[in-house]
Amino acid sequence: MRFTKMIPNLFTLGNLYCGFLSIGYAANGQYNNAAILILIGMMLDSMDGRLARMLKANSSLGKELDSLADIVTFGVAPSFLVYYTYFDQFGLMGFMIAGLFPLFGAYRLARFNISSSKSSLHYFVGVPITAAGGILALLT
Repeated sequence: MRFTKMIPNLFTLGNLYCGFLSIGYAANGQYNNAAILILIGMMLDSMDGRLARMLKANSSLGKELDSLADIVTFGVAPSFLVYYTYFDQFGLMGFMIAGLFPLFGAYRLARFNISSSKSSLHYFVGVPITAAGGILALLT
């Protein structure tokens, strides 16, 4: 019984690890692998929530862990990918511009997490960070 409560978190940690690996691949010039890992992270992210609801394993820990994983995999990793593929030539300015994406994504995600309106939990305002990170990965 206890293990079933951990299964969704294992998928979330897999998502986070994909983001970490993606950053490493981008830094080593393996841009295709970095983008593929972000897309794998998207699949794991979609499965962790479904599994949590299916196994009745929803928790505050899972929600916070999911948000942290989303910032890394769909915020930081795509920005490093974009930086190394396009903005590297602009030096510090390119690094600063690429760094804006995870900042805005984190702010949007935090604002969504604290929204007290139950109706806002059924739809997104704007593009969710998962989709935005996936779009950046596909475009690079």
